[in-house]
Formats: sequence, C-alpha cells, structure tokens
Amino acid sequence: MTKIITALGICFATSAFAQVDPSSASLFRSRGDTPEKEQLDTSRYSVRPLSSRSQNKESNQPKVEKSKSVTKTEVKVAETTEEKVEVKTETVVEPVPTQEVAVATPKEHSGVVEKVQYILLGGTQDEVEDYRKILHPLDTRLNLFELSIAPSYIYNESRSNYWFRHYHNDSPGLSVAADLWFTPFFGIHTSYLSSMSTEMRANPEGSKYLHIDHQWFDGGIRFRKFFGISRKASQLSVGFDYSDYRMKVPSDADQRVGIKSTGIKLSIEAVIPSTNTFSWTLGAELVPRLSHKEKQTELNLKSGSSANSNRIGASLGWRYTFDRYNQVFWKLSHTVEKNLFDGTANTADPLSGTKPEGIGVTNSFSMFQFGYIWGN
Repeated sequence: MTKIITALGICFATSAFAQVDPSSASLFRSRGDTPEKEQLDTSRYSVRPLSSRSQNKESNQPKVEKSKSVTKTEVKVAETTEEKVEVKTETVVEPVPTQEVAVATPKEHSGVVEKVQYILLGGTQDEVEDYRKILHPLDTRLNLFELSIAPSYIYNESRSNYWFRHYHNDSPGLSVAADLWFTPFFGIHTSYLSSMSTEMRANPEGSKYLHIDHQWFDGGIRFRKFFGISRKASQLSVGFDYSDYRMKVPSDADQRVGIKSTGIKLSIEAVIPSTNTFSWTLGAELVPRLSHKEKQTELNLKSGSSANSNRIGASLGWRYTFDRYNQVFWKLSHTVEKNLFDGTANTADPLSGTKPEGIGVTNSFSMFQFGYIWGN
C-alpha cells in the first residue's frame, strides 16, 4: 500500500513540473536524441517566435519614414504658402512711377548746383575750407581782398591818314585796382587807370596845345587755377571784363575830338614763381569787337559811317612777395587798337584839303607800371 502511494506521488509531481516549463520535455528524451521542430510545436504550450520583435522593429521603420515624408510635405507646403504671401506683398507695395520721378528731381537739382559751385567757386564750401587749411600761412591764396596802386608812365601814338586822328603824346599816370576773392579760385576784379598832365597838339602848325586825359576802366570776374599746393606753384588766371577806354578833350577844341571804345575783354595771365618770393608774370588780352565812337566838341567830326574795331595786348612783369600782406611789382605792357571806317569823312583834311574815304586808325599804348599790393 505504501509503495502504491509513493508511486502515485511521483507521477503527480512529474505532471505538475511539466505544466510550469514546457521545455522540460527534454528530460524525458534520451541524451543522444535531437528535438525536432514538429515535436516542439505539438507540445501543449507554444513558444512565441523570437523573430516577432525584429518584425515589430522593421514594421516601425516605415512608419518613421512616413512621418518624415509627411513633415517634408508640410514644410514644402508651408514654404510655398510663404512664397505666395511674399508675392502678394510685393505686388501691393510696388512703387508708383510718379513717386520715383519726384525723388529723382531733387538729386538732379543738387547735381546742377554742385556743377555750378565747381565751375564758379572751385568746389563746395567744405572743400574750399579744407583747401585753405592745407595752405602755407603766408600763401597769398589766403587773401580775401587785394588792393594795388601803381604810378605809371604812358606813351600814346595814334597813326592815321586823316590828320584829326593822327597824334602822339606821353604822360605820367596812376593805376588803382582791387580784387575780391570769394574762394582762392574765383573773384571779382576792378581797375582804373588815368593819365595826368597830358598834352596834345591842337592845330597842324603846332602853335597850340590841348590838355587831355586818357582813362581806362575794367570790371569783371576772375578764375584762377593753381598747379600745386606749395607757394612755388604756378597759377593761371582768366578774366572776363567790361572794358571802357576814353580820351577826353576840352569841349571848345575846334580841331580835335574825343573818342570812346567799349567792349568785352578776355584776358589771361600766368604767374610763374622761381622761388617762394620771386615770380614772373606773363599776360595777354583780346577785345574781339569794340564799339568805337567819336565824341563831338566844337568840331563835329565823322571819320566814316561806321567803324570795325578791335584790340589786342601783351604784358611782361615781375613780382616780389614779402608775405601774403605785402607785395611789390613792375609791369610792362603794350596794347594796339585798330579802327577801320566805312564811307567818306564829313570834314576835309586840313593838310590835303580833301575828304578821305576808308580811313584807318591804329591807336597804340605802351605803359610801364611800378606798384604795391596790399592783401588781407
């Protein structure tokens, strides 16, 4: 009885252990036998295949790729949307053509103003001030005003085939000139020159003389160009002046008349320094067309119906500069005025007794000046 109970207990324990671990079936196999897959599958409890986890991982990867592709698609859609918005914005904010014209007009005006400043003043106000700052303290370009006075010697000779316009004389004179410089490159010039105690033969016999005056007045603008910054820099000055010359004769003269010539004069002068204090000057002038008139006295003389007149001149000088405030100079100049009359004179020549036709006059002046220039 006891043996039967013991055998039943062993069998019960064996079946219970088999339920807990199905792999324990290997305990009932012999050592040399190898389990087959069908035998394992036929067991009561099936074991989950190990490849299921890897399958789950592989199944997850496509999901990730789908999420990425969705994200990219969303970004592209978003970018496309932004681009559309930008296009709409640019279309709304597109400038009106009238506004562009209104903006360009002040720039054009400012460009014209700058060009005028460069032509007349040599640059803008700031540029001119910067230019003055780099000049030597004793440089004459720093002067805003210059006044010159010069005693002169004047020799006049008028040659003509008509006695009334044929004469010569000489006398001392006095010249005064002033220059106002708005910049070192642009200024205003005026000058006045008059003879003193000039005599002229009043009749063909030479028994009578007249007191006359030669007077010159010039007024205009000056442009200067400098070829360097140092005090030894050469300069070129160009002037445009209204020029007025008159010979005044007493109103009771019966064989002489006064004359007047006016016109626009173009002048040019070069200053060539050899040292900081010593300079040579060369000048030339031209009046291409003069208005020439004979002024009536007791003699109402008309040398012709009209006159074709012009004038040319040249000068050579020397200048010594003590400093920017004080200079001395001398100048030798010669000018020639030519008058050609049309028609016949209205008065007979006292020497020939005839009224000449096509009268020509060459009126020349030679001058020597020694003067002083004060600047500030």
